[in-house]
Amino acid sequence: MTDQNSSDHQPDSIDISKYAEVSQGVQDNQKTHGSALAASTYKLPPVLERFIEHCHMRNYSKGERIVSPGVSSDSLFCVKTGQVSVIIEANEMSKQEMVMRYLGRGEIFGEMGVFETNPVRSALVRAKVDCELAEMSYAAFRHYATQDPEILFYIGAQLVERLQATTKRVGDLAFMDASGRIAGAILDMCKHIDAIALPEGTMIRVTRQELAKLVGCSREMVGRILKTFEDDGLVTCQGKSIVVHDIIPIANHHSQF
Repeated sequence: MTDQNSSDHQPDSIDISKYAEVSQGVQDNQKTHGSALAASTYKLPPVLERFIEHCHMRNYSKGERIVSPGVSSDSLFCVKTGQVSVIIEANEMSKQEMVMRYLGRGEIFGEMGVFETNPVRSALVRAKVDCELAEMSYAAFRHYATQDPEILFYIGAQLVERLQATTKRVGDLAFMDASGRIAGAILDMCKHIDAIALPEGTMIRVTRQELAKLVGCSREMVGRILKTFEDDGLVTCQGKSIVVHDIIPIANHHSQF
């Protein structure tokens, strides 16, 4: 951790618009088939590189629990490499889970406690793959943000995107059938920086069980719907991966419901 010169990163005015897509990082380049980028090609923005320099680095193995719901919260995290799952559980004794979203390179979690008096973790966060995270205590972050306030706009942009995504998801659960919800989940993952562009389409790494937890239906239902998509030539399922041959029909399938 290094000292920060408070005069270095306090611009007279901050262009808020440039943070509008920080959660996806490369969203503009992913709106059409074949334009998804591997996570390794995504360069972290300068504001985040500066932030990470002041953090403690933590390594987690695939499947390892990072934070648990109901536990006192005193730090926030940024995903430097890998991917994590944000999960809510039916209750402590139940094995029922719903995946709220996946967070990848450049995305921050645990930030809500910065703005709370007695913060408590609200969700389970688990490493989806091996990952490296940058961690900073709330006390250190509050001090850091006075020196580099640009980080607040970065986090604010992510919070806005997540609120919009949550609002949309509530609508999907209320008004859309399982087929439409699965199409929407696949579409969202194709826009993520961890999607991989292949000659035959965009590859996303997700299992039927994970999709079921994302959209709120059974694994068997996911399997039947993916088989329909595959029969229609929209996707090819390969083990724990799905190759989407053309994003546009998937998007049309999602929007028609």
